[in-house]
Amino acid sequence: MDVRVKFVLSMIGLVLFIVALSIVVYFVVRDAAVPDDTTAPARIGTPGQSDPVLGFDNILGGEPDPEEETEESNPGLTLSPPETPDQEEPSPRGTEQLGEQVYTVRMLGTWNKNVHGSWYPDGAHLSPMVAWSHRPGDHIYALGKSASIGVESVAETGSPRRIEREIHAVQNEGYILDYAIGKKIYAPGEDMVQIRVAEHASNITVISMIAPSPDWFVAAKNISLFENGSWVERKQYAASIYDSGTDSGETFSARDIDTNPKESIDLLPNQPDVPIVTFEFVREH
Repeated sequence: MDVRVKFVLSMIGLVLFIVALSIVVYFVVRDAAVPDDTTAPARIGTPGQSDPVLGFDNILGGEPDPEEETEESNPGLTLSPPETPDQEEPSPRGTEQLGEQVYTVRMLGTWNKNVHGSWYPDGAHLSPMVAWSHRPGDHIYALGKSASIGVESVAETGSPRRIEREIHAVQNEGYILDYAIGKKIYAPGEDMVQIRVAEHASNITVISMIAPSPDWFVAAKNISLFENGSWVERKQYAASIYDSGTDSGETFSARDIDTNPKESIDLLPNQPDVPIVTFEFVREH
Protein backbone atom coordinates (compact mmCIF):
# COMPACT_ATOMS: atom_id res chain seq x y z
CA MET A 1 0.00 0.00 0.00
CA ASP A 2 1.20 3.43 -0.80
CA VAL A 3 2.76 5.28 2.10
CA ARG A 4 0.55 8.29 1.53
CA VAL A 5 -2.62 6.18 1.73
CA LYS A 6 -1.46 4.66 5.01
CA PHE A 7 -0.83 8.12 6.43
CA VAL A 8 -4.31 9.34 5.47
CA LEU A 9 -6.00 6.31 7.01
CA SER A 10 -3.99 6.75 10.18
CA MET A 11 -5.05 10.38 10.47
CA ILE A 12 -8.73 9.48 9.91
CA GLY A 13 -8.50 6.84 12.64
CA LEU A 14 -6.92 9.34 15.04
CA VAL A 15 -9.64 11.90 14.37
CA LEU A 16 -12.38 9.30 14.95
CA PHE A 17 -10.70 8.26 18.21
CA ILE A 18 -10.54 11.87 19.43
CA VAL A 19 -14.18 12.47 18.53
CA ALA A 20 -15.29 9.28 20.33
CA LEU A 21 -13.23 10.21 23.40
CA SER A 22 -14.73 13.70 23.44
CA ILE A 23 -18.25 12.27 23.37
CA VAL A 24 -17.50 9.96 26.29
CA VAL A 25 -15.97 12.79 28.34
CA TYR A 26 -19.02 15.02 27.62
CA PHE A 27 -21.54 12.52 28.98
CA VAL A 28 -19.44 11.72 32.03
CA VAL A 29 -19.11 15.41 32.92
CA ARG A 30 -22.85 16.09 32.34
CA ASP A 31 -23.99 13.22 34.53
CA ALA A 32 -21.72 14.36 37.33
CA ALA A 33 -23.12 17.93 37.16
CA VAL A 34 -26.85 16.95 37.38
CA PRO A 35 -27.78 15.21 40.70
CA ASP A 36 -30.32 12.44 40.84
CA ASP A 37 -33.92 13.52 41.75
CA THR A 38 -33.85 11.54 44.97
CA THR A 39 -31.18 13.86 46.39
CA ALA A 40 -32.79 17.10 45.27
CA PRO A 41 -33.92 19.41 48.12
CA ALA A 42 -37.62 19.26 49.13
CA ARG A 43 -39.94 21.92 47.72
CA ILE A 44 -40.67 24.75 50.13
CA GLY A 45 -44.26 26.00 50.00
CA THR A 46 -45.29 29.63 49.76
CA PRO A 47 -47.03 31.08 52.84
CA GLY A 48 -50.76 30.76 52.42
CA GLN A 49 -50.57 27.75 50.10
CA SER A 50 -52.52 24.69 51.18
CA ASP A 51 -50.99 21.27 51.63
CA PRO A 52 -53.95 18.86 51.35
CA VAL A 53 -52.23 16.26 53.51
CA LEU A 54 -50.70 18.33 56.31
CA GLY A 55 -53.22 21.17 56.35
CA PHE A 56 -50.72 24.02 56.32
CA ASP A 57 -53.53 26.61 56.06
CA ASN A 58 -53.62 26.94 59.84
CA ILE A 59 -49.85 27.11 60.17
CA LEU A 60 -49.05 29.47 57.31
CA GLY A 61 -51.99 31.84 57.57
CA GLY A 62 -54.28 30.60 54.81
CA GLU A 63 -58.02 31.20 54.80
CA PRO A 64 -59.92 29.14 57.42
CA ASP A 65 -62.14 26.31 56.29
CA PRO A 66 -65.72 27.66 56.51
CA GLU A 67 -66.91 24.21 57.58
CA GLU A 68 -64.87 24.51 60.77
CA GLU A 69 -66.91 27.54 61.78
CA THR A 70 -70.20 25.62 61.83
CA GLU A 71 -71.50 25.34 65.40
CA GLU A 72 -73.01 22.06 66.47
CA SER A 73 -76.37 22.32 68.26
CA ASN A 74 -76.71 19.88 71.15
CA PRO A 75 -79.69 20.16 73.52
CA GLY A 76 -78.50 21.81 76.71
CA LEU A 77 -74.90 21.94 75.55
CA THR A 78 -73.58 24.82 73.44
CA LEU A 79 -69.83 24.67 72.95
CA SER A 80 -67.49 25.82 70.21
CA PRO A 81 -64.33 23.85 69.40
CA PRO A 82 -61.64 24.56 71.98
CA GLU A 83 -58.51 26.41 70.95
CA THR A 84 -55.08 26.21 72.48
CA PRO A 85 -54.08 29.75 73.48
CA ASP A 86 -50.92 31.05 71.83
CA GLN A 87 -48.71 32.07 74.73
CA GLU A 88 -46.32 33.99 72.46
CA GLU A 89 -48.93 36.41 71.10
CA PRO A 90 -50.21 39.35 73.18
CA SER A 91 -53.87 39.18 74.11
CA PRO A 92 -56.10 41.27 71.84
CA ARG A 93 -58.30 42.09 74.84
CA GLY A 94 -55.76 44.12 76.78
CA THR A 95 -52.21 44.54 77.92
CA GLU A 96 -52.43 43.02 81.38
CA GLN A 97 -50.78 39.65 81.92
CA LEU A 98 -53.47 37.00 81.61
CA GLY A 99 -51.97 34.11 83.53
CA GLU A 100 -54.22 32.03 85.75
CA GLN A 101 -56.15 33.94 88.39
CA VAL A 102 -58.15 32.71 91.38
CA TYR A 103 -61.61 34.02 92.24
CA THR A 104 -63.71 33.39 95.32
CA VAL A 105 -67.33 32.74 94.35
CA ARG A 106 -69.72 33.60 97.18
CA MET A 107 -73.36 32.51 97.13
CA LEU A 108 -75.29 34.76 99.47
CA GLY A 109 -78.79 33.50 100.21
CA THR A 110 -80.76 36.59 101.22
CA TRP A 111 -83.93 34.50 101.01
CA ASN A 112 -85.95 35.07 104.20
CA LYS A 113 -89.51 35.13 105.51
CA ASN A 114 -89.63 38.80 106.45
CA VAL A 115 -88.60 40.05 103.00
CA HIS A 116 -90.05 37.43 100.68
CA GLY A 117 -93.26 36.42 102.49
CA SER A 118 -95.08 33.74 100.47
CA TRP A 119 -91.94 33.32 98.39
CA TYR A 120 -90.32 31.70 101.43
CA PRO A 121 -91.43 28.08 101.94
CA ASP A 122 -90.90 26.00 105.07
CA GLY A 123 -87.42 24.48 105.07
CA ALA A 124 -86.11 26.91 102.44
CA HIS A 125 -82.57 26.01 101.41
CA LEU A 126 -80.12 26.09 98.50
CA SER A 127 -78.43 23.03 97.08
CA PRO A 128 -74.62 22.87 96.81
CA MET A 129 -73.64 25.41 94.18
CA VAL A 130 -71.74 24.14 91.15
CA ALA A 131 -69.40 26.73 89.60
CA TRP A 132 -67.13 26.35 86.58
CA SER A 133 -64.81 28.57 84.49
CA HIS A 134 -65.09 28.50 80.71
CA ARG A 135 -64.65 30.49 77.51
CA PRO A 136 -66.99 33.40 76.77
CA GLY A 137 -70.02 32.17 74.86
CA ASP A 138 -69.77 28.53 75.95
CA HIS A 139 -72.56 27.28 78.18
CA ILE A 140 -73.95 24.01 79.52
CA TYR A 141 -77.49 25.35 79.72
CA ALA A 142 -79.37 28.05 77.83
CA LEU A 143 -82.79 29.65 77.69
CA GLY A 144 -84.93 28.07 75.00
CA LYS A 145 -83.06 24.75 75.06
CA SER A 146 -83.79 21.50 76.83
CA ALA A 147 -82.02 20.91 80.12
CA SER A 148 -79.24 18.34 80.13
CA ILE A 149 -79.56 15.41 82.53
CA GLY A 150 -77.12 17.16 84.87
CA VAL A 151 -79.05 20.44 84.93
CA GLU A 152 -82.31 18.53 85.39
CA SER A 153 -80.83 16.65 88.33
CA VAL A 154 -79.68 19.87 90.03
CA ALA A 155 -83.02 21.58 89.42
CA GLU A 156 -85.17 18.69 90.68
CA THR A 157 -83.08 17.09 93.42
CA GLY A 158 -80.19 19.47 94.14
CA SER A 159 -77.67 16.69 93.53
CA PRO A 160 -74.48 17.85 91.73
CA ARG A 161 -73.28 14.35 90.78
CA ARG A 162 -74.63 14.19 87.23
CA ILE A 163 -73.71 17.71 86.22
CA GLU A 164 -70.24 17.05 87.62
CA ARG A 165 -69.92 14.13 85.18
CA GLU A 166 -71.02 16.40 82.32
CA ILE A 167 -68.45 18.99 83.36
CA HIS A 168 -65.75 16.32 83.55
CA ALA A 169 -66.57 15.18 80.01
CA VAL A 170 -66.18 18.63 78.43
CA GLN A 171 -63.29 19.58 80.73
CA ASN A 172 -61.30 16.69 79.27
CA GLU A 173 -61.97 18.16 75.80
CA GLY A 174 -60.61 21.58 76.82
CA TYR A 175 -63.86 23.52 77.16
CA ILE A 176 -63.74 24.04 80.94
CA LEU A 177 -60.69 25.06 82.97
CA ASP A 178 -61.82 24.51 86.57
CA TYR A 179 -64.89 23.80 88.66
CA ALA A 180 -65.92 23.59 92.30
CA ILE A 181 -68.88 22.28 94.29
CA GLY A 182 -70.03 23.97 97.48
CA LYS A 183 -72.28 22.76 100.28
CA LYS A 184 -76.00 22.90 101.04
CA ILE A 185 -77.08 25.99 102.97
CA TYR A 186 -80.29 26.99 104.68
CA ALA A 187 -81.58 30.45 103.82
CA PRO A 188 -80.65 32.99 104.84
CA GLY A 189 -77.05 31.83 104.68
CA GLU A 190 -73.95 31.76 102.48
CA ASP A 191 -71.24 29.56 101.05
CA MET A 192 -67.96 30.12 99.16
CA VAL A 193 -65.77 28.21 96.70
CA GLN A 194 -62.67 29.15 94.73
CA ILE A 195 -62.25 28.86 90.96
CA ARG A 196 -59.25 29.29 88.67
CA VAL A 197 -59.70 31.36 85.50
CA ALA A 198 -57.33 32.12 82.62
CA GLU A 199 -57.11 34.03 79.34
CA HIS A 200 -59.01 31.36 77.40
CA ALA A 201 -61.48 30.66 80.25
CA SER A 202 -62.24 34.03 81.81
CA ASN A 203 -65.97 33.53 82.46
CA ILE A 204 -67.74 31.73 85.31
CA THR A 205 -71.18 30.13 85.52
CA VAL A 206 -72.85 29.06 88.79
CA ILE A 207 -76.02 27.02 89.39
CA SER A 208 -77.96 25.96 92.52
CA MET A 209 -81.44 24.55 93.19
CA ILE A 210 -83.89 26.54 95.29
CA ALA A 211 -85.63 24.01 97.52
CA PRO A 212 -88.12 22.74 98.11
CA SER A 213 -89.38 23.32 94.56
CA PRO A 214 -90.46 21.25 91.53
CA ASP A 215 -87.53 22.10 89.19
CA TRP A 216 -86.42 25.64 89.91
CA PHE A 217 -82.88 26.89 90.17
CA VAL A 218 -80.88 30.10 90.49
CA ALA A 219 -77.85 30.85 88.38
CA ALA A 220 -75.23 33.38 87.39
CA LYS A 221 -74.55 32.64 83.75
CA ASN A 222 -71.45 33.49 81.72
CA ILE A 223 -70.14 36.14 84.14
CA SER A 224 -67.17 37.90 82.52
CA LEU A 225 -64.26 38.55 84.87
CA PHE A 226 -62.02 40.25 82.31
CA GLU A 227 -63.17 43.69 81.16
CA ASN A 228 -61.53 46.69 79.51
CA GLY A 229 -58.11 45.07 79.43
CA SER A 230 -57.85 43.92 83.04
CA TRP A 231 -59.19 41.43 85.55
CA VAL A 232 -62.25 42.50 87.52
CA GLU A 233 -61.53 42.93 91.24
CA ARG A 234 -65.09 42.36 92.45
CA LYS A 235 -68.45 41.78 90.79
CA GLN A 236 -71.92 41.10 92.19
CA TYR A 237 -74.82 39.51 90.35
CA ALA A 238 -78.44 39.28 91.52
CA ALA A 239 -79.50 35.79 90.44
CA SER A 240 -82.61 35.13 88.37
CA ILE A 241 -84.81 32.10 89.01
CA TYR A 242 -85.17 29.54 86.21
CA ASP A 243 -87.64 26.76 85.49
CA SER A 244 -85.80 23.80 83.96
CA GLY A 245 -88.92 22.61 82.09
CA THR A 246 -88.68 19.07 83.44
CA ASP A 247 -91.44 19.10 86.11
CA SER A 248 -94.95 20.53 85.79
CA GLY A 249 -95.40 21.48 89.45
CA GLU A 250 -96.38 25.13 89.98
CA THR A 251 -95.86 25.62 93.72
CA PHE A 252 -93.03 25.02 96.18
CA SER A 253 -94.82 22.03 97.70
CA ALA A 254 -96.23 20.49 94.49
CA ARG A 255 -95.80 16.75 94.09
CA ASP A 256 -93.47 15.47 91.36
CA ILE A 257 -95.12 15.64 87.93
CA ASP A 258 -92.63 14.85 85.18
CA THR A 259 -93.07 17.01 82.07
CA ASN A 260 -93.14 14.71 79.06
CA PRO A 261 -91.77 15.69 76.65
CA LYS A 262 -89.42 18.14 78.32
CA GLU A 263 -90.03 21.82 77.83
CA SER A 264 -87.29 24.40 77.32
CA ILE A 265 -85.49 26.17 80.15
CA ASP A 266 -87.19 29.48 80.88
CA LEU A 267 -87.27 32.23 83.47
CA LEU A 268 -89.78 31.51 86.21
CA PRO A 269 -92.80 33.84 85.81
CA ASN A 270 -93.55 36.39 88.54
CA GLN A 271 -90.06 36.68 89.99
CA PRO A 272 -89.93 38.09 93.55
CA ASP A 273 -89.33 41.83 93.75
CA VAL A 274 -86.21 41.28 95.87
CA PRO A 275 -83.68 38.70 94.61
CA ILE A 276 -83.37 35.64 96.85
CA VAL A 277 -79.72 34.96 95.96
CA THR A 278 -76.76 37.18 95.10
CA PHE A 279 -73.52 35.81 93.69
CA GLU A 280 -70.27 37.66 94.35
CA PHE A 281 -66.96 37.17 92.54
CA VAL A 282 -63.80 38.45 94.26
CA ARG A 283 -60.30 38.26 92.80
CA GLU A 284 -57.68 36.79 95.14
CA HIS A 285 -54.15 38.23 95.25
